[in-house]
Amino acid sequence: MGAGQLVLTTATGLFLVVTLTMYLLAGLPTIKNFCLRFVAGSRRGHAANSPTRSCCAPAATCSPTSPPP
Repeated sequence: MGAGQLVLTTATGLFLVVTLTMYLLAGLPTIKNFCLRFVAGSRRGHAANSPTRSCCAPAATCSPTSPPP
């Protein structure tokens, strides 16, 4: 593999990652609203306003008012 091909491959990969990241971040509100359609109506308001719970393993042990375990 030549140096030119390596540079072109790296630049193309970087361009694709940056472009897809920006595209998905711009569409995140639409994606979130679409996914909220599958949450029960009684929990929809809570699910729409809750922060991401990636800090907690089981969702039952972590609430927005309590610190993560």
